Amino acid sequence: MSVLPRLEDEARRILQASSDKKVVLKLIGGVAIAIRCPSASREGLRRDYLDIDLVGHEKQSKAIKNFFSEMGYQPRERFNAMMGRKRLIFNDLVNHRRVDIFLDVFEMCHRFDFAERVELEALTLPLADLLVTKLSETWRHSSWTTTSGQRTARR
Repeated sequence: MSVLPRLEDEARRILQASSDKKVVLKLIGGVAIAIRCPSASREGLRRDYLDIDLVGHEKQSKAIKNFFSEMGYQPRERFNAMMGRKRLIFNDLVNHRRVDIFLDVFEMCHRFDFAERVELEALTLPLADLLVTKLSETWRHSSWTTTSGQRTARR
């Protein structure tokens, strides 16, 4: 199968094929927002996305690896060997982008356990979960940091 050039189309292709194969995957991140919120494509709000972020189940890790190989993706072997219980990465060598898969838990600045929320909605995590992951990222990039439980401005 060949990878589609438009990221939103490719995300939908992945979700349809994974559903057909009973591999549970749901979108998170910018592409999920773009698909769930049509106003995100308006002038001034539109963004170019560099990757597809997904959440899946750790218990399906092997099936996910096989699925992405069948879909035309190259596994990031070393990363997947080291982090494969928590996270997997696959590269789209044609379009120079990647698919990042969080297994049950999304962990950046904060830790969110989505194991029981992955199957609540059709294409993405619920909107509230998408929002909390985006707010977590905003916190990480803001001018505030947490030091010893205190909120302090960076200099």
